[in-house]
Amino acid sequence: MDMRIALLFGLLALGCNNVEGNQFGGGAGNGGSGDITTGGLTTDEGSPPEIVNISAGVDNWTTLGWVIVTIVTFSDPDDDLQGGRVYLTVTDYTGEIDEFELTINGQDAVIDGEELTFAISDIEYTERYDLVVQLEDAAGNTSEEWEAVVNG
Repeated sequence: MDMRIALLFGLLALGCNNVEGNQFGGGAGNGGSGDITTGGLTTDEGSPPEIVNISAGVDNWTTLGWVIVTIVTFSDPDDDLQGGRVYLTVTDYTGEIDEFELTINGQDAVIDGEELTFAISDIEYTERYDLVVQLEDAAGNTSEEWEAVVNG
């Protein structure tokens, strides 16, 4: 699978061209009780971020073509997610697995309020993708993993 993480800094400024309408609404969940102390890793440097919801869908961007855009709604008690990381595992429709580590830096992954956005390019827009997302703040605290399914 030849996927790439889209650099969002310039792309968000350009906007996106949504040819087929909004296709967001992929399922999401953490498969657990929501207790972040059991699934997340806490360091001596504070509390882990918490993923509240994930919305992922296929969109057609003028500059990149078809992409999977993922919006993660989060809570960050220590307000130190900027400078942290997104760990992303993508399983495509053939069963091939790709793993990505994105820096939350305003380019690879962008924070706007309590939402974090990133995109994956070079996808087959009619196919299914399974995503697993985990956040790590700048202090090294990690959230629980959350899953989302994107059906093209």
